[in-house]
Amino acid sequence: FRLMAKYGLDHIWSLKDSLKSHDDTSGALGDSEYRTEDFINTFNLVCHEDKMDSEDHLLRTFVAVFLLKMLQFNNFFGNRTDNEKFEELSEKELFIGKLLLHFTNTFPQNVHDIALLQTSEMKRWVNSSEIKSLGAGVYPTCALFNHSCDPSFMRCNFGKGMVSVANRNILAGEEISECYGQMYYSKNLDTRRAELRKHYKFECQCIPCLENWPTIKEMQYASGGKETKHQDLMRIRCKKCRQELERLKGVKVGNILTCLVCGQETEVEGVPLAEIKEKSDLSQKLLCDKLDWCQGIEAVNDCQTVFDKYLVAPSIELYTTQISIWRALWMMVGNKKLIKGIL
Repeated sequence: FRLMAKYGLDHIWSLKDSLKSHDDTSGALGDSEYRTEDFINTFNLVCHEDKMDSEDHLLRTFVAVFLLKMLQFNNFFGNRTDNEKFEELSEKELFIGKLLLHFTNTFPQNVHDIALLQTSEMKRWVNSSEIKSLGAGVYPTCALFNHSCDPSFMRCNFGKGMVSVANRNILAGEEISECYGQMYYSKNLDTRRAELRKHYKFECQCIPCLENWPTIKEMQYASGGKETKHQDLMRIRCKKCRQELERLKGVKVGNILTCLVCGQETEVEGVPLAEIKEKSDLSQKLLCDKLDWCQGIEAVNDCQTVFDKYLVAPSIELYTTQISIWRALWMMVGNKKLIKGIL
């Protein structure tokens, strides 16, 4: 409804020839600039109409009819009279009605949450802080990102806008992804996949799902605390070629692993876990306790640089750096509401 009101009947009607067919590859191909404010780009967002059941189709049709009636009674079409009953649809009304149904089918898979952080402390992060949803918004450019349970960036809301910041090193040419639902460290594989199937109509095939990464609670339980120990390491990197080495599949099972690519032997005990833990803790302190963004991000980069040299995700320490970015982002930039703390 707001989308129609924003662009107006005349502008939308002028686009009717371009809206005859839906092209969900729009924006992914070609070198032309992708503009968020372009109505056609919003129209071409993925909608998965072919994966909806009959109950969903019926419900969304009712919603579209209701929205069309709202437009009619608010004189969107400029033909309302005191005696008008709208018993027959004009060509323009039928066209807009079809668009309303299309967008009603499209938006559930493409909207982003608009939220605020409820916190009892404005000068540092406290674990009692909670994210509260205020509604949802359509951000066509952001809707182009594919999903991963280990996303490339964290985001927060500033007003009705969205602010996104990378949470790890992203290689040149690497796909940038976001998380549509729960991240790997918060929910297990079956729960994440079930939610994505229900709401987004696909079976997640991201690396955390394919490799069944543990949640943060599972990692902490396995290590007996809040830090990774050498005996917990199942994968490390070859110190020469950086190839991933699996502890249970090495030529020498145990503390020394032999790379099958370059032949180099790498000692598990040689991984500087204490250094990684120290740098991870420093990033958490700077970002969450002091809200020092510049020094905090520098500490994150230092930690992740050492981590990427020796280790492979997931890890307690890597999680700490990533969640610290998210917490600091909300505290320093995001919408916030001060609430009374629990004594």
